[in-house]
Amino acid sequence: MTAKIPARGAILGYVTSIIMMTLGIVVLPVVTAPAATAATTCQTPASGAIYRTPGPNQVALTIDDGPSGKWTPQVLSILQSHGVHATFFVIGENVRANPGMIGQIVAGGNLVGNHTETHATLTGMSAAGQGQQMDSDTQDIINAGGPAPCFFRAPGGGFDPSTLSQARQRGMSLVQWSNDTLDWAAPLYQDAAYQAGIVSRATNPLYTNPVILMHDGSPGNYRQNTVESLARVIEFYQARGYTFTDPLGNPFTADNPLGSADVVASPSPGLLHVGGWAFDPDESWTNIQVHIYVNGVGWPITTGNPRPDVQAAYPHYTIPAAGFDFVTQVPAGRDHVTVYAINVGPGSHTVLWDGYVNVASPNPVGSMDVASSPAPGQVRVAGWAFDPDVPTAHIGIHVYVNGVGYPFVTSGYRPDVQAVYPQTISTTGYDITVPAPGGNDHVTVFAINEGLGSHTVLWDGFISVESPSPIGFLDAVSTVGGPQVRVAGWSFDPSSPTTHIAVHVYINGTGYAISTGDYRPDVLNVYPQTTANQGFIATLPAPLGLDTVCAYGINVGPGDNALLGCKSITVIN
Repeated sequence: MTAKIPARGAILGYVTSIIMMTLGIVVLPVVTAPAATAATTCQTPASGAIYRTPGPNQVALTIDDGPSGKWTPQVLSILQSHGVHATFFVIGENVRANPGMIGQIVAGGNLVGNHTETHATLTGMSAAGQGQQMDSDTQDIINAGGPAPCFFRAPGGGFDPSTLSQARQRGMSLVQWSNDTLDWAAPLYQDAAYQAGIVSRATNPLYTNPVILMHDGSPGNYRQNTVESLARVIEFYQARGYTFTDPLGNPFTADNPLGSADVVASPSPGLLHVGGWAFDPDESWTNIQVHIYVNGVGWPITTGNPRPDVQAAYPHYTIPAAGFDFVTQVPAGRDHVTVYAINVGPGSHTVLWDGYVNVASPNPVGSMDVASSPAPGQVRVAGWAFDPDVPTAHIGIHVYVNGVGYPFVTSGYRPDVQAVYPQTISTTGYDITVPAPGGNDHVTVFAINEGLGSHTVLWDGFISVESPSPIGFLDAVSTVGGPQVRVAGWSFDPSSPTTHIAVHVYINGTGYAISTGDYRPDVLNVYPQTTANQGFIATLPAPLGLDTVCAYGINVGPGDNALLGCKSITVIN
């Protein structure tokens, strides 16, 4: 979308607080909106007096000598009903007498021009005196809530080089006219014939780019004939395809949508929240589109949320539901966000917001609370994790021990996590025990991503794990008479420390299977996790001569068989 960026319209001081609950939003009550204000930046003043607009089929409607509490509202009503705008050249003393009229003129999307403080004749007046007439009027306009004017008109059209110079010094273009309707000379009663003359003089000669002069105020303060003629003047030019502009040919910014992006923020990793209001003065009763672009990717949404504060700030428009509120997933990082209010009818799209938002990663978040070896051959990891993309879902937890992986899913009760992250659920915990070979084992724990983002490493490090293979000792090998030997020792398997395990004894390569079960309280004193009956004693046949006797503790569960010891003995008859 290519958009022309106008001056930003009035922005409400709207404070929003949000609680994200499964991508839902709760918006707290808004504060009262301030009164509308207009843009105050003027373009470079014209070098000479303006008599006509610069472009073809452009007409500038100018209204002088107000404001009037009686006639100005009627003129504004006619302008609004026809969807056009005008430049009102106001007199300072009339502004002070009718201060509320300036707000109505601006709220209607019109411009306010300077017409001196007292409608003074400027020719022959000193440059300082002319400047004072301009400055006093400008101050009256500002005091009444209007913008500093960008246009000046000399009373009666009488100006000299000092007038032009003083206006330009104050950033104002000096505006004359091409078509004087002479409505200022109308009789002080309704006169249909004179009204026809007003229309005729407004349209003849028919320039392609006229500046029309009409009046809504003093002298005489009777402008019913102007009011009766105005609609016909507007309709004449509309029927011929003219565009109503300011005297420099610029479209009125009030044709563009007004609005505000009250919140543009990332409330949660991977999420963008945009909320505010917008309406188009051309069709204020209609919901309009708002386009949100993030790094060039756009989402079209529509206004429709009630915003009574906006209606209160713009009482001259009918604005039933100007609010919008939108949450979407966006890439992590420094995202460029632009929010447009899409124009309806004359005008251009309005940029409500353009800037950058720092968005946290949407990858899973979590914690490793425990990483230990609770028993030989075992690693235990415990903690919590959830994915902001799917905060109420159980997600995968993958545990790797020296590169060997074990998949699990969160399910443990963790109300403490939900208290901190109310958008998730109470079962985001995990408590996992997996086998480990023993030694300084490398353990990595991943929270598995869902949707946007990447897997998150919750922990990566080393855990000292006692070997899960049996431990023990071949204490003694002795002869007992005849071709026999007596073997004694102890053993248990840390993977199952209270179980009696098998012990295999090899005499010169010939094996014999025996079992622990003999009383060894000394072993229990050193290894309290086991029992007092992990000893073994057995008498086994042995050939005469020099024999080699070896004993092995036979593994239970993870691990390997363990050599308990070897001894040599000479067996004699």
